[in-house]
Amino acid sequence: MWIRTNPTIHYDLAVAANKAFSEQWKPLAKMLKKWNAVAGHPVQPSFLIEVMALKLIDGPWSGNHPQELRQFFATAAEHISDIWPGPAHLGPDISTTLDSDLAMMTRAIQALNEGEAACTKAIRLQQTGRTGAALQTWRELFGPLFPLS
Repeated sequence: MWIRTNPTIHYDLAVAANKAFSEQWKPLAKMLKKWNAVAGHPVQPSFLIEVMALKLIDGPWSGNHPQELRQFFATAAEHISDIWPGPAHLGPDISTTLDSDLAMMTRAIQALNEGEAACTKAIRLQQTGRTGAALQTWRELFGPLFPLS
């Protein structure tokens, strides 16, 4: 489904979000979109990940990718059923696909909760000195391109 939008408005919002988040918003958004692909696209359309990231990845950069990812998954699971309009407010809400299909919404919430659980597991493994196991957990979450060293 094509969603009417204005790429310039979205680009400007993404640039502003990235600048406000110490140039770390874009890398986090890319990781989240990669997670969505690896997980079988539970969040549809994938553009919804970016739209949610514009609102949910905010505040000062904590300096900690794992914690920021965990926080996104937790907050996104709680709020994915909210109405998510497009950044340009030109077409239907970006969340229309999920909002109209209870099974898809349930799958998206479950996948986001599983993403949070995987982040929590990887963080705990790292905290206990099990770096290899932590990296393997991140790879399972983000796919085979995630480095193991």
